[in-house]
Amino acid sequence: MRIVLIRATEVMPDPPVEKMANTLISHGHSVTILAWDRSNTYAERGSIKKLANSETEIVHFGIPAKYSGGIKANFKGLLLFQMRIIRWLFRHRREYDAVHAFDFDTGFASMICCKLLRKKLIYHVLDYYAEGHILPGRLLNSIIEFFEIRVINSANATVICTEKRKEQIRKASPRKLYVIHNTPDSVQQMDTSFQVNGCTGKLKLVYVGVLSRMRLLKETVEVVSKMDDVEMHIGGFGEYEDWMQKAAEQYSNVFFYGKLQYSETLALEKQCDIMMAVYDPSIRNHKYAAPNKFYESIMLGKPIIMAYDTGHDDIITKNDIGILTEYSESGIRDAIYALEKRRNEWNDMGKRAMNLYNSNYSWTIMTERIEEMYRNL
Repeated sequence: MRIVLIRATEVMPDPPVEKMANTLISHGHSVTILAWDRSNTYAERGSIKKLANSETEIVHFGIPAKYSGGIKANFKGLLLFQMRIIRWLFRHRREYDAVHAFDFDTGFASMICCKLLRKKLIYHVLDYYAEGHILPGRLLNSIIEFFEIRVINSANATVICTEKRKEQIRKASPRKLYVIHNTPDSVQQMDTSFQVNGCTGKLKLVYVGVLSRMRLLKETVEVVSKMDDVEMHIGGFGEYEDWMQKAAEQYSNVFFYGKLQYSETLALEKQCDIMMAVYDPSIRNHKYAAPNKFYESIMLGKPIIMAYDTGHDDIITKNDIGILTEYSESGIRDAIYALEKRRNEWNDMGKRAMNLYNSNYSWTIMTERIEEMYRNL
């Protein structure tokens, strides 16, 4: 099957898209990726995207916009992106059989084209848009949710990334529903040449991902900056990039690596001690969050810090593979100290985490679900 994957990021990197593309290609499908380059201005630019075990064409649309700026700040860019998607899908309608759209900012335009062109549509909910983005007013929120439900109901198959999201999309009636977790493909993707900075013997805390509000990132840096025996290692991109760079220059135990390839992300996390994914539980979407960092932690056997009442907090408690914290500066400080005191238990935590990955969440299991989904379109 000829498949177009569409995502409103640069896909440089974007683990869910890259894993999906690599898996589909390895099972005989052809794949083209459409992506949004928010840092440049141009109509369209094609290139070759290298994946874990393959490569594919990626087409970028250069439309300036901010990450984590909300729909109000990015409305013009978002509208232009929709127009570029529609134009490309119509121009190339003889070159694909199915569209795999990630989230509502690609799903609505994809639904229109697939209906008119009689193509198959797979709608992949990484974040339920109405509950995961900054929307000005309840009316707009309701309108967005109405149309996202229409996309789910129209799609030939819908993908969610955790069982909990069944509750979140309960107003919709998907034709076929699949749970595909955001788990890493394998440790074989790791860049073994990547070396972590810092001092040997100090506790190394790591976060790699979007650098934005509602993740307690600035607060964690401030806490760690006052701890002599702890280091903070940060990678990623977003609205806090400049702030993180300045913090790394100001504090000797804070290290900022900028945007990392996924192979580098895994290598950095492997060389650190504790991972973190502390999301604001007051954001409804975070109650259903399935962060890559959680799945990476269980694959790598690393304890993780997450906030109470956010996605997978029950799994952490049940399996004792990390610690939960209040969403506050004092909470993150207490969580770091609590895990440091349990250093002699980290090895057992790691074994439980890796067993959990292999039995319930491995990418091998997810690949079987992807094969089934495309076979039954």
